[in-house]
Amino acid sequence: MLKKEIYEFIKLHKILIVPISFIFLMVSQPITLKLLPKIIKNGLPKDAVIHIPIPSSAEALSTVFGKFESLGVIILILISMGAIAGEREKGVAAMVLTKPINRTTFFMSKWTAYSILTILSFIIGMIITTFYTVNLFHNNIDYSNVSLAIALYIPIILLVISISLFFSSFIKSSILSGFLAFVVYLVVMNTPQFLFTKHDAIFPSDLIKNANDLIIGKSITFLLPLIVVILLNFLFVILGSYLLNKQEI
Repeated sequence: MLKKEIYEFIKLHKILIVPISFIFLMVSQPITLKLLPKIIKNGLPKDAVIHIPIPSSAEALSTVFGKFESLGVIILILISMGAIAGEREKGVAAMVLTKPINRTTFFMSKWTAYSILTILSFIIGMIITTFYTVNLFHNNIDYSNVSLAIALYIPIILLVISISLFFSSFIKSSILSGFLAFVVYLVVMNTPQFLFTKHDAIFPSDLIKNANDLIIGKSITFLLPLIVVILLNFLFVILGSYLLNKQEI
């Protein structure tokens, strides 16, 4: 089943589209920060004097995760929202499941394949963006901190895939499942911090903040939000597999 998914990635060119999309998305952020002072100055009167500090390589790179949180999440959902729902619409799922393959294996093969694709694409994008940012801003950066920050963000990527496949497992419309996945992801990431203003950095959004802080050299405590994100991944994967087993294909 995993080989089938990889073959589909090659056939549909996702194996190229996803990493290229991530690279362009990530690299555009340091370029924007580099050009921003010139853009602002060109929009001001000639006599106006304004000092716009140029960020360091670490500061510029720390904003990449924030950029990825918007467009990157949308890309992740767009490529995965039809993983199951699309095959159910086309009748492919019914044909596959007539063979001696249980639905849990079917679901987990999807989750594993999309997780591998997106994680590798993200790592490639971050490696290229890191070296490009260092050359663009001419500052050194702590590569060990960057590596750990990437590792901290990977569970967030998996959470997007888990939520997307969860809705795709019981909703036949790819568009509807993608829309609901995006809404639920926003709720999971943003709602808790507004409901519980006094907390000890335990919510998923705190994991992203820790990754950003780590790049610029701040001390972090990431264990609690990491555990929460991992538990959420397990929850959506288990529920998605369970609901798929209850569906009429």
